[in-house]
Formats: sequence, C-alpha cells, structure tokens
Amino acid sequence: MSTTDVWEKGWKNLGNMNPIDKYMLFMAIFGKAFLVLQIIKIIVDKSSESVSFIAYVLYFVVSISWILFGVHYQETIVTTSSFIGLVFSLVAMIVVLLYKDNKSDIF
Repeated sequence: MSTTDVWEKGWKNLGNMNPIDKYMLFMAIFGKAFLVLQIIKIIVDKSSESVSFIAYVLYFVVSISWILFGVHYQETIVTTSSFIGLVFSLVAMIVVLLYKDNKSDIF
C-alpha cells in the first residue's frame, strides 16, 4: 500500500503501510524532536541568546512549502512531517521571542 493509498483511505489504514513507509513516517516525525529539545532548552535556561530566530522563520517557510508539495502529491509522510515541523517551528519562534534578552536583536 502506497502512502497515496493511505492518504485517500485515511489514517485508520496506516496499519496497511509497507514497512519502509512505516519506518519513514516514524523517522519523519521523530526527526522533528530536535525542535522540541531546543524549545525545552530555551525554557529551562530562560534564554535564547545563542539561538537564531531567522533560522526558525526559514524552517517555518520551508515547512509550508513541503506541506503544499505533500498535499499536491498526496504524500502522507511528507505532509505529516512538514505539518509537525511547522507547528514546532512556530512554537520555537514564540519561545525565542519570549526569552530573548535583547528584543531588538532577534536576527
């Protein structure tokens, strides 16, 4: 079963994905974990001085592009991974702004 079939039939059929597609879906989601780890580090340290705000803005824009690509080609793995990246990058941008010591120097 291709990811296109899963997209058309809905998430309830993920059990019918082949092992490679399952692995790639897991890796696509797991790969976004670095964003969560960075967000946690900023909150714990109460500082985002060593973090690039513009990098998260670019990540956000790239995620939108990949979502559009994934939807157009009905690729569940690409769309899901990119949507998760979009959400986490948005949260990261907010956290960076909240914990930036010098608000005028976000870039």
